[in-house]
Amino acid sequence: MKIRIFNKETDYEELRNWWGEWELPQHHPEVLSENGLIINIDGVNIASAFIYSTDSYICWLEHLTTNKKAWLLLSAEQRLDILDKLGKAIFEKAKAMGFKLTFTLATEEQEKKSKALTEWKTKNFGDVITKNMTQYFKILT
Repeated sequence: MKIRIFNKETDYEELRNWWGEWELPQHHPEVLSENGLIINIDGVNIASAFIYSTDSYICWLEHLTTNKKAWLLLSAEQRLDILDKLGKAIFEKAKAMGFKLTFTLATEEQEKKSKALTEWKTKNFGDVITKNMTQYFKILT
């Protein structure tokens, strides 16, 4: 398993396809942060996530997306292992960038679509606020 920097020029079309497979909005490449990571297993890109900077000590984790075809072939344990490794890498990157808190959002529909991702967020983000949308917060220590 390798984790590397997301490259807009070479990785964007694949990410756009993943969004399509999951029936998610397909964002323009300029929307993506320069601070993205992607996980590759045996030559297959599996998952990606992005850090969005703010002018405070908080950063935003977004576009945590998976390759649906490859994802559905994995066991629940393998999925959580991938999310754990990607999460650890993204949290370490955010901390190295000087952030002390990260947050992410999820709609009820997203929560229902991906039980593995919801389970991972619940386990790895300390504080959760729910009012039609779930907000996950993690203090980076």
